[in-house]
Amino acid sequence: MRTVALPVSAVGSRFAHGCALPPPDADQRAAWHRGRRRYAVWLIEADTPAVRALCARVRERLAPWLGPAPARQPHITLAACGFPVRVATDTDEYDIRQRCAQRDALNAALPPAFTVLVGGIGSFNGCAYLRVRDEGGVLERLQQTLCAPVPAARGQRYVPHVTVGTYRAPVPMRSVARAAATASSSAVRVTAKRLTLTTFDPGVDDGALRPVVRVRLRTCAGDQAPVRGRNTGRPSTVPAASGCR
Repeated sequence: MRTVALPVSAVGSRFAHGCALPPPDADQRAAWHRGRRRYAVWLIEADTPAVRALCARVRERLAPWLGPAPARQPHITLAACGFPVRVATDTDEYDIRQRCAQRDALNAALPPAFTVLVGGIGSFNGCAYLRVRDEGGVLERLQQTLCAPVPAARGQRYVPHVTVGTYRAPVPMRSVARAAATASSSAVRVTAKRLTLTTFDPGVDDGALRPVVRVRLRTCAGDQAPVRGRNTGRPSTVPAASGCR
């Protein structure tokens, strides 16, 4: 899988169009989160040795233009939901009602475990990424299912990807494209066995993801996962029907 998709004339602008990144500038980030301490995202965990090794090889090739390696765990975003609150009063907030609506939608459309290919270099304005190929279209269907009940997520442009790193400054696309075209980025397989609702600290640049709930995908008809980790401080692994508490 050798593909390069770098659609703009220059990269490294201050906002990452097409990617649900917080603003990179500290002042802009503060204006965005307004003191709110967590931001919620549904995703597929992709933190495997093969993916990390592939990210490292691509970062080495694009080193002249990228900042430090991301501290955040490799993942494939499904839906950036907003700031968790008990009752949403703003369009960038994410409350229990929205989460329960996502649960109900997943109950009606939860797929079995599936595999995607990760490899090939792409770029948003703000960051370079590994492309994700999902021939069955499962990722897009899950994204639409999870975004529909959440105002903050509706209308998000969806490009499945694994972030490699953010650009330090605007650079000519020609330079990045030349390096990307000659980079070795053989695809690796990632098997999605669960969906994960996570949060991160929006006040911290590239803060780690904290799993809240993991929903196990079906492996056979009628498969149900037990609930684990209740009241222990650890994330729960649950069937979709139990994903709202």
